[in-house]
Amino acid sequence: MAKASTAQTKLFFALCKEVGMTSDEAKKRAKKKFKLKSFADIESKQISQLIDKLQEKTEKEDKHNHDFEIEAKSDKHRFFSCECGTLVIEPR
Repeated sequence: MAKASTAQTKLFFALCKEVGMTSDEAKKRAKKKFKLKSFADIESKQISQLIDKLQEKTEKEDKHNHDFEIEAKSDKHRFFSCECGTLVIEPR
């Protein structure tokens, strides 16, 4: 079987960081899941599975439910904002 590429490994650790997991924790979980003696032994197919799961998780977290608060009013519009930076302008 083919070993994981450098690009796969970098993507894996970047996604782990994005979901709040340390590299040590990520290595430990991968070794346990695939019964590896060393993370360096991880195969391309195995790391691809982990990457897919992490991408699913980050996509779910990206679906942000906006908590809008009114910022301002004018004669014709109302302005709402969310802490994520989204701004909505509605006609009155």
